[in-house]
Amino acid sequence: MHHEVVERFSAAGLRLCPTLETMLGEDPSHRTERRGSGYTQATRYLAARINHPRLPARLDDLGIFKDWKGYLEEESSRHSRLCALVDEMEREESRLLTLMIRDIVLPYADDSGKGTDLPIWPEKLKVGSCPMAEKWFLELAHGFIPRKARCNFLVDQDGKPLLLEKTGMGDDRSCLSLRPLIMNGVRIPVGSLLAVEYGAKALENAPQNHTIPGQQIRIDDCEGFRMLRLTTLSVSGANRRRAFSTHFDSQVAEGLFEPEKTEMRQLQQLAEDAMLGVAS
Repeated sequence: MHHEVVERFSAAGLRLCPTLETMLGEDPSHRTERRGSGYTQATRYLAARINHPRLPARLDDLGIFKDWKGYLEEESSRHSRLCALVDEMEREESRLLTLMIRDIVLPYADDSGKGTDLPIWPEKLKVGSCPMAEKWFLELAHGFIPRKARCNFLVDQDGKPLLLEKTGMGDDRSCLSLRPLIMNGVRIPVGSLLAVEYGAKALENAPQNHTIPGQQIRIDDCEGFRMLRLTTLSVSGANRRRAFSTHFDSQVAEGLFEPEKTEMRQLQQLAEDAMLGVAS
């Protein structure tokens, strides 16, 4: 299979490393029950790089490209080609990946001051990223929450919900991004799966939600985050099967709740409703 990202990067003289090409080519080794699809694996591959601390002398991020030494030799011209590729991508899922690749190589600087930078937790957290992780978020989008489960919202200093954290539904400390975020200079798309670490003190003064069991936790009270992967919800329903192929098909086969119709705006509305009637 030929993926738009692979073809356009190659045409621009920025051929991707064999690992990414194999993943985006949907090699059977990546289309498994645990991995989901090659596209899913590619987002995990990029997530691992996003979680690395940025160091001035670090060249590892250029390992995204097959010829990273050549990238250095023609750095300025290749920078401009890399930036242009985002606008050249025709497919929604291709633009998401290309933007992350660009930011990994060329860190995004938020000059507006309106972006939210999440601190990176330095170690892996015990939060899974299997293809069925979307199950609970899909159900929450339609207002279904198991008994004794809770839905926390991680909010900024103005009380705006940025992430949804589920507890008592699969792995705890598993979050879905509701708004664009920034981690290590990389813009994190809406619908990304993250893990969060915080202590008991974060919950002490966190107000209760108005419409659904759970609390509103300040981002500033969280100790750190890890990027895990994009979820199928990061791509609009019309393009989801094309983007996530076997990952999406397995969600349908397993009977997950409306994986082809559910959209992020439903979860964003869930968060907005939860803010009602809660004092700041």
